[in-house]
Amino acid sequence: MVYVELKGAGGTWEDRQRCRSYGKSMELFCGALSIFVLWISTIATIVSLVMHVTGHGQPWAVLSIISLSTLVVSLIVSLAISLAKKCPLCHGPPLHSRFCRKHRLADCWPPFTHRATVVLRILTTLTFRCMYCGTPFRLFKKSSRRNAD
Repeated sequence: MVYVELKGAGGTWEDRQRCRSYGKSMELFCGALSIFVLWISTIATIVSLVMHVTGHGQPWAVLSIISLSTLVVSLIVSLAISLAKKCPLCHGPPLHSRFCRKHRLADCWPPFTHRATVVLRILTTLTFRCMYCGTPFRLFKKSSRRNAD
């Protein structure tokens, strides 16, 4: 694990960089939401199938069908969105993890991966930091450049 060391009192310009606005915020938010639904439906599918196979009652059969169909739909939506959305600066997919090196400032909460951290940060704070270039972004923020023109 790589820790960020601040140089002096202010650090580098990357450490104190302001959040940029992300152009199509609703699509990225929907992508993060579909990935979260995918995770929840995967857990629900496993639990309901195990309960149905072990001989428990009626609601588990219906729940397994519902959760399995939710899993398939959310998988298709999350793959379509996560592969299509790109970082405006480095053109890397922030919702789809690759096996290349991550930026030194990329967020990675201890029990999660870089991708899971990006998804959870989008859903909780409406901000994220690109794991490939380290640029911080804020969703649903109007660009200050549009106002200046």
